[in-house]
Amino acid sequence: MVSEGQRRVVLDSSAWVEYFRGTSTGAHVRELVEGGQALTPTLVVAELADLYARERWGWWSRDFEFVRLASALIPLSAEIAAEAGDAKRRLRRRHPGASLADAIIYLTARDAEATLVTLDQHFEGLEGVRLLRPTGSSPP
Repeated sequence: MVSEGQRRVVLDSSAWVEYFRGTSTGAHVRELVEGGQALTPTLVVAELADLYARERWGWWSRDFEFVRLASALIPLSAEIAAEAGDAKRRLRRRHPGASLADAIIYLTARDAEATLVTLDQHFEGLEGVRLLRPTGSSPP
């Protein structure tokens, strides 16, 4: 069992981006990563890969390797996939712009009994979410 002082955290793509940009918000994420309790859904890896490709940031291989080494990757389970549509519908009641990916990431954190760490406002007010505030930054 994980003690309260060592509670596991699921990092979403926005948290990883802040980490790699080296912002003050990213410094907080770094503390969580260095605490050894960070988890990353494989869907977040896909979102990061997409962002790096769209923005033409050429160091995806390096950052991906770091994510793999610094956090435990959580694959999408069949159970979470089956629940995702209903979870998206519930999430959209609060936040109309929420996506299927948001629902899957939230369900993954709940299933892992972890706190979701994010800057994404679609998670505001949800149980088990630690919403970080963005700081000024430059590309990773």
